[in-house]
Amino acid sequence: MKVEDFKTITYIGNSDKCGVYWIKNITNNKVYIGSAINFGHRKSVHFYTLRKNKGINLHLQRSFNKYKEDNFMFEILEIVDFTDDKIGLKQILLDKEEFWINEFNSIDRLLGYNIRPIPHSNLGMKMSEESKKKMSIAKKQQVWTEEWKRNMSIAAKNKKPCTEETKKRMSESAKKKAFPSQETRDKLARFGDTNPMYGRHHNKNTKEKIGIATAKLTKEEVSQIKTLLLKGFTYKEIAKIFNISPTNIGHIAREKTWKEIEPILNYKKREPKEKVVSNRKQLTRQQVIEIKKLLLQNIKQREIANRFNISEDVISSIKVGRSWSNIKLEDYINNNQLELLKESGNNNNYKLSNDKVIEIKKMLQKGMRPKDIAEIFNVRANTISNIKNNKTFSYIIINEISNEELKSIKLNTGEDNISSKLKKDQVINIKKLLLEGKISNRQIAKIYKVGASTIDSIKSEKTWSHIKLDDYLDEDGNI
Repeated sequence: MKVEDFKTITYIGNSDKCGVYWIKNITNNKVYIGSAINFGHRKSVHFYTLRKNKGINLHLQRSFNKYKEDNFMFEILEIVDFTDDKIGLKQILLDKEEFWINEFNSIDRLLGYNIRPIPHSNLGMKMSEESKKKMSIAKKQQVWTEEWKRNMSIAAKNKKPCTEETKKRMSESAKKKAFPSQETRDKLARFGDTNPMYGRHHNKNTKEKIGIATAKLTKEEVSQIKTLLLKGFTYKEIAKIFNISPTNIGHIAREKTWKEIEPILNYKKREPKEKVVSNRKQLTRQQVIEIKKLLLQNIKQREIANRFNISEDVISSIKVGRSWSNIKLEDYINNNQLELLKESGNNNNYKLSNDKVIEIKKMLQKGMRPKDIAEIFNVRANTISNIKNNKTFSYIIINEISNEELKSIKLNTGEDNISSKLKKDQVINIKKLLLEGKISNRQIAKIYKVGASTIDSIKSEKTWSHIKLDDYLDEDGNI
């Protein structure tokens, strides 16, 4: 039977049932056939391991990596009725799986991905000559010593099968060990008044005997260690000599152990350090409110810390809410003031001051283009447009000004512009050179040490448009 001619059972609605399935490569119609007690679980496990490149079937895994997941389909071949006898059900599923593997000949590498003709068994499985050769070499290299052979032989000859009576006794003994009586558990616990040493104490001689029996060092060795300590040897150096831990040397030096052994070290305990009382003042509620206002305006944390004579860490903690999180600005100022603070904070990142913005708004009222104003103040045209449309600096409001006031506004054009690199006389000469057309814009730029784009802007009157060459030329065309 051909794979493409077989009609499978729909997976939708049958994912919780058991039976036989295949994973089909829709590119070449090769299939992997398997059985499952729950189709949904088996599908998820298969595709999870394949995505992780950990599939058990190497042939299927390599094909999955080559053709990708979109070209593989999980489909049901046969549904088997579920029974409570799991062992019997498993055998039925294996028999059905074997039938469908033979039906589609999926063990053929050209037709499918199955490796074993009999599921969960190596019977009928053919190994390549290369694999057989590797196994043969591994077996030949394995060495069995004569002693090992002799021991195995003796163990096999002397081994006797257990009788039913022996097995029964072993079972009963194991049950008793697994569940000891309450009396046995109390004896094993040995705590409180059940402990044989409860209420009793070792005398001095007994303690000394126990100490000597368990000690790693003799009295002579301890005396030598103390002598070395008095000479200034370090714990680590002495520990290497006597092959013990530096911690043990420390205990001897501080007289936690071996106090009575001479020479006496007269160890003095360090005096505890005095607690340093911080002179840093605590913040009041009103100060925290002021700090939060300044943070909302994007004032630098260092500047705020200096103003209130506190560390930057305190300001940082207030900013991220680690401290004083119970104080909300919304509870102390109205919404309009809050918006103004936010607007002011957003504008602190701009190059423009409030005075410059007022001047810009007056120029906009006069009818100047944002592009021209941007050149005067050395900012982008979008910045001026945002001011014009009240997207930024909306809190700065100016009244309509009269025509006389408009005329009095001084525009920073030409040489008055701070960002200008050229003087008025130079621009006149440049415009004359451009009119003559004898040299290129790039050559003119090199002469006046400016960029070629600057010359292009003068030529197209994007800049210095207020200077007209005709006003500076005589009848002969000279300046």
